[in-house]
Amino acid sequence: MVSTPMNCTALVCIAHAAIFERSIGDLLREAKRSHPSIIAAPAQVEVAAAKVRETRDQGCANVQFVGKYSENNRPASLGFGIPTFPATGHEWYIGVQVTIPFFKGFTRNCPVCQAEAQVEEQRVELDKIVQALFI
Repeated sequence: MVSTPMNCTALVCIAHAAIFERSIGDLLREAKRSHPSIIAAPAQVEVAAAKVRETRDQGCANVQFVGKYSENNRPASLGFGIPTFPATGHEWYIGVQVTIPFFKGFTRNCPVCQAEAQVEEQRVELDKIVQALFI
């Protein structure tokens, strides 16, 4: 039985051959699935799109249910130097509050345009990341 010693360069060549056996398509799919920049970029685009929706919704009507209850047990006095007498007060209410923005000038368009530009910037950033990884 004859054994031949393997040196480190032969092991490296075998390892490289195993890596290159995988197709380029598999490597690209794995990079898209596991690269942190590619994972984070679509989430950033979604955050920017949500900001656009939020900015647009700020100009819409708003309905809120409100309620309050308070109690006051401070003694009352008719004036300075006059003795105080015990007094209690209770206040409570519930209701519906409707806010309708009629016209806030033309300032509504600027934040919406800025948010839309942010979405476009995030999409361009995603494209740059993808191009940098796959070129």
